[in-house]
This record gives sequence, C-alpha cells and structure tokens, in this order.
Amino acid sequence: MSTPFSASLLLLLFSLLVASPILANAKLSILDGNDLGFDPSRVTQISWHPRAFVYEGFLTHEE
Repeated sequence: MSTPFSASLLLLLFSLLVASPILANAKLSILDGNDLGFDPSRVTQISWHPRAFVYEGFLTHEE
C-alpha cells in the first residue's frame, strides 16, 4: 500500500528522470559586454539614493 508521501516522492523522482535529459541539452545564454539587454541611450537616471531610472519607451500609452 502506497502512502501519499511515497507517491509524491515517486512522482518527484520520475519528474527528475524525465527532465534530466532536457536540462542536459539546454543551452545557457550568457550576456557579453556588448549585449546589455537594453538601450542605454533611452535610460535617464533620476536619483542615486534611492537608485531610480526612467526607461523611455518601456510601456505603451495604453499600458
């Protein structure tokens, strides 16, 4: 007879078994210095304490 704990443990182990080949083939993307993920010319610093910046064009007018 299976307890809820052992069933949960079995499900967890099965999930890890299925996910491990997927994770083994996953490609990790690392940003280099040239790819910042944002356009620095569109960022305006408004305060250092607390640190606050405004990013122009981040939201549309509807948002």
